[in-house]
Amino acid sequence: TRLVSDWSSDVCSSNLGDGLADRLIDVAIAGFDALSDALALSGYASSDLQIVAFDNDAVVIYEGALGAGSNNAFVGVMPSGDTSFQTALQATIGALDAMGPGDNRVVFVSDGAPTDGASFMDEVQTLTDPNGLDAHITALGIGAGASLFHLDLVDDATFNSSATLLGRSEERRVGKECRSRW
Repeated sequence: TRLVSDWSSDVCSSNLGDGLADRLIDVAIAGFDALSDALALSGYASSDLQIVAFDNDAVVIYEGALGAGSNNAFVGVMPSGDTSFQTALQATIGALDAMGPGDNRVVFVSDGAPTDGASFMDEVQTLTDPNGLDAHITALGIGAGASLFHLDLVDDATFNSSATLLGRSEERRVGKECRSRW
């Protein structure tokens, strides 16, 4: 299981657009906690997990077993820069390749749209190729600025309204959403 999370500067400075003080990062972290719990309950408790945080760059901020300290992975990560879906997906491909064969599940979380102008469709094709990594991608948007159009293309390379937008009090839906798709 791999979690790819947008860590651009907007994630930690923006609110959800509902006039309340919640930061998008609070939703992302609460959502990750709900996702971890849902994965454990769905039989993935012994899964290997990598968390990739991204902005202009992408970095693996956690690698290990689900629940073995993964809930603290976001502590100390400083957001900066813009949003590069291509960079994030390239890092995800590298992470999956490094982990070897297995049931590849990717949760892609972002609060916006790609800002670098780079296409990411080749990376989506590489990830979802049934003769290759054969990854199942769930794309989730957080906050009013999330681009469901772009996220929809991330999760299955098709604009078919399959991405999910989360907002205030919806972070608990992350686990349920992923569990229903897997």
